[in-house]
Amino acid sequence: MAAGCPRKRRGREGALAKGKLSLGQYKVTFKPGNAAIAPLAAKAIPNAAQHAGSGFGSAWHITSAFFTGKLRKRFYADVRQLGDQTEGTRKIASAYLCLAAAFGWTISFFVVLLANPAHSEAHVLAVIVAAASYLGFLQVRRGRDPQWMVDTLLLLHLLAVGVLSFHHSGIVAPVVASLPIIAGVSIMFQRGRMRVATLCIGVAVAAFSLVCAAGVIGLPTTYTPEARSIVSFMITMFAAIALGTMAWIANISRDYALTQLQTANEAILENEARSRVALEAARVGLWDVPDLATQKFHVSESFQTVTGYSAEEFNGIWRGIETFVHPDDIVPLREAFAVARNRMSRLRVDFRLQTRTRGYRWFSARARYINNPDGSVRISGSLQDINFIKLAEDALRQGRDQARAADKAKSDFIATMSHEVRTPLNAIMGAVEVLKRGAHDRETSELVNLVDDAGRGLLAIVSDLLDVSKIDAGKLDIVHEPTDMRTLVMRTVDVWRPQALDKGLALEIDSTRAEAGLLMVDGGRIRQVLGNLLSNAIKFTDTGAVRVVLSTHEQREGHVDIALSVIDSGPGVPDAVAETIFAPFEQSPNNASRGGTGLGLFISRRLARLMGGDLTLEPARRDGAHFRISLSVKAARAEGDSARDPSNDPIWAGRQVLCVDDNEKNRRIAELLLGKFGMDVSLCASGGEALDLCAMKSFDLILMDIVMPDMDGIETLHRLRADAQGLNRLTPAIALTAKLTNEDLAAYAAAGFAGVAGKPINVRELAQAIAPALTPVA
Repeated sequence: MAAGCPRKRRGREGALAKGKLSLGQYKVTFKPGNAAIAPLAAKAIPNAAQHAGSGFGSAWHITSAFFTGKLRKRFYADVRQLGDQTEGTRKIASAYLCLAAAFGWTISFFVVLLANPAHSEAHVLAVIVAAASYLGFLQVRRGRDPQWMVDTLLLLHLLAVGVLSFHHSGIVAPVVASLPIIAGVSIMFQRGRMRVATLCIGVAVAAFSLVCAAGVIGLPTTYTPEARSIVSFMITMFAAIALGTMAWIANISRDYALTQLQTANEAILENEARSRVALEAARVGLWDVPDLATQKFHVSESFQTVTGYSAEEFNGIWRGIETFVHPDDIVPLREAFAVARNRMSRLRVDFRLQTRTRGYRWFSARARYINNPDGSVRISGSLQDINFIKLAEDALRQGRDQARAADKAKSDFIATMSHEVRTPLNAIMGAVEVLKRGAHDRETSELVNLVDDAGRGLLAIVSDLLDVSKIDAGKLDIVHEPTDMRTLVMRTVDVWRPQALDKGLALEIDSTRAEAGLLMVDGGRIRQVLGNLLSNAIKFTDTGAVRVVLSTHEQREGHVDIALSVIDSGPGVPDAVAETIFAPFEQSPNNASRGGTGLGLFISRRLARLMGGDLTLEPARRDGAHFRISLSVKAARAEGDSARDPSNDPIWAGRQVLCVDDNEKNRRIAELLLGKFGMDVSLCASGGEALDLCAMKSFDLILMDIVMPDMDGIETLHRLRADAQGLNRLTPAIALTAKLTNEDLAAYAAAGFAGVAGKPINVRELAQAIAPALTPVA
């Protein structure tokens, strides 16, 4: 069955791909470059496979349609039943002719039987040919190829004519009148060599019949003159009817093919118009070079709309590409096409094309090289206007660069402001530290404590801003060290206990469910998060207590779950803002009047998540708020790990220390604080002075400010280390600075600093930085 045969189906698909569509003996062609037309043209033809093998009208239905004048309607219905437009009309026409031949030979049998009952060979031949014709009809109805049936029946018919002519020597056998029918059927339905062979045999049979009619050969006829006249008349009449029927069937077949051809053409034109509109709307042009050797373009209408060039004008690109393509894109364009040509593969390249009326615009070219059957090379492709995409990309790129510049400016501003704020804070808090170590009356002590609290509050705000900047830039690192969580929590709570007592609040610790041992955590960041939670709890609680609950639970493979809660008896947090308060610069509406930047909880949650845990607000309680820090950490190894245990203030009496700082107040604070340790402090205001002083005197330790005019701390240390004969070439140096980012710390270590102490100066932090650099005096 043609419809179901994969080979024939592939043949039709190949024809469509080449821009050819066959409907019976009629053909239509279209532009193969329009990729949207071929499949739509194929859809204009019903799916043959759906009806493959289905039978059409029976002999009775066809005969009734013939005599009632409805043969055209019957023919159309039968063709649609077969479904295959390319082969359907020929199949149905062949079946109708086989049926007509069966009826004709059947009637001839009865006519001859009445006119010449003794003519047995004619009776036998009529029955054989009639049966063969009807069998051919049935075979076609069952989906067989009608070609061999038609060929066989024509040859059988010619054989019958020859045999009957031989048996009627002396007269022209009446059956000879059917030879024109054979010629017509052969011309209409046979193909190639079989058509030529049938016509040649037909001519030979006609000549043989004439020889027999002349009485040269053959058996004398048994027809009487009256019977011969009757049979000749009947045969001639039937021949005329048969020729008319053939013409009728051929006309019906032609009309059907033309109808389907018109439908297909309309579908092709309609979809070609749709494709053209779609291509123009998408700013896509199609182009084709059938043979690279000829260097001639074929372009679609949309190509001319998009670029402004016709095919003849665009052929100029072969002679001068610089006329059409932006100079910066010529080399990449040539390379892309050269690579695709060598590989015979697809390509895609973006470039700027000089359009006719709108100047240079960005286009995206897609193409593919293929080999033609004759050995030549063909390239076909599309050209899409992507100028708006490139403009959008440029805008996004500029926006990204501007955003990065703004973010860097923000970070630089915060870092600069932090440094500028920390410098006077260093003097304030350093002076407070010195004052706190002296004996004062009650009123003076209160004033000192107020200044200390205010300074620490300002320092916390500056630190929060820096942390937000680091978090946004992804530069905040977590450093895990062996830490005793119970000791850490106790000391952090002790720092905030005075503030709680000032408000009449009880500050309680519950660590009964926390197991003793060292855990790998970032103690500084946990202290910061816990401090933020305690600060909020004390700030927003007027009466009652603030409880800190620590619990640990050991898991598998050395992991430990930590739960650290801060529970207060204040007004609490409504469920409606339970998540909002974790956003930057956000506060609970009821608590906004109590001050603060709104950064504490935002930073705390981000720090908790950076440490692999989370900070959550437990569901609303009737009184107070409950914040929980959840972490999963590893237990520290017993061997070689020890928690930090800051010692009391050390005493290094008599040690010679050089303090280098461009700020006079900072130098004075350092002198006073280090003097409390019994150290002998020398001061200088610049890197140059430090080099001169180091050339004359040996020191045990150098405290070096980083940001100084003319020569910064890193450059000063570099020159100090480069002096091979210098007295302080190996003297340990401590960086004393407010710049404490990870990049800065790495730079200090690379420059040779033995430690770092931040500004404002914290006595404990400064002592911890100095301690490793000094060897105790024996």
